[in-house]
Amino acid sequence: MTYKAFNIKNILRNLRYIFRWWHGYITLDRPKIIGYPSNNAAARKKEIDSFKYYRINVIDYKIDVERYNTYMKKANYGVFANYFNGGKGKIFMEKSLEHCLAADFLNLSKDDILIDIAGGGSPASDIYKKIYGCTTYKQDLHYPAGLHNNIIGSDAAAMPLPDNFATKLSLHCSFEHFEGDADIKFIKEAHRILKQKGKVCILPLYIFTDYAIQIDPAIMPIEDLKDEQDTIIFCRKNWKNRFGRYYDVPHFVKRIKNHSKGFDLRIYFVQNEKDIDSSCYVKFILMLEKE
Repeated sequence: MTYKAFNIKNILRNLRYIFRWWHGYITLDRPKIIGYPSNNAAARKKEIDSFKYYRINVIDYKIDVERYNTYMKKANYGVFANYFNGGKGKIFMEKSLEHCLAADFLNLSKDDILIDIAGGGSPASDIYKKIYGCTTYKQDLHYPAGLHNNIIGSDAAAMPLPDNFATKLSLHCSFEHFEGDADIKFIKEAHRILKQKGKVCILPLYIFTDYAIQIDPAIMPIEDLKDEQDTIIFCRKNWKNRFGRYYDVPHFVKRIKNHSKGFDLRIYFVQNEKDIDSSCYVKFILMLEKE
């Protein structure tokens, strides 16, 4: 294929995407905003105060930068050439920070059986196995169905695993993509497959002042939003993802806390993510421990 033909093909692809995006946006007869949910310091304070109103304590957390640097040396993302260009791609620093924080919050060890939920192409489970010596699995809806060695192809809310199978579950920038009532069902499934004292780490936990759903109208069929009637819809250009959920605190309580029976629930607020890199954005972290 010549460069000219390749260039024309890209132009046509981009034009098709733009047409689908605007067609989806115009036909979406719901409260909608072009852009994405964004919080400032005042909004963060309002969110934390709202958690306190519902008697949910938010624990301040400060990242140990040297600990992160040590993790990065051990992880050696450069060997994973297809993952953010071997650690050189956009938002890689955020992703690596999420992996590091999850490992710390889960307190991983060689005795653990960890499942990286909705792992996709992430190397996190491989890195955890290498650094901490734990047994690791990775689960995703798009993997071949069933349990194949350490690969679990299934809905995260209905995994083909026995009760009390795992000790730790990690979710790196994945929980927000659970559509419909999959977020609620996952919490119950996590309780089923975890051993006693088993832990779940969800980060970032996306919190906003209003209950919001982010979509890419070129990818997300409008009819698939029929069950999300009490949200503001944010339409983001070139996001290339179907769905992202941002809880306000009342909806977090309704959808997550009220379905977390049998878990000790804790929320952490990251104070210094920008000390790692200006591109980092993780703020809230949800930890669940099976009682």
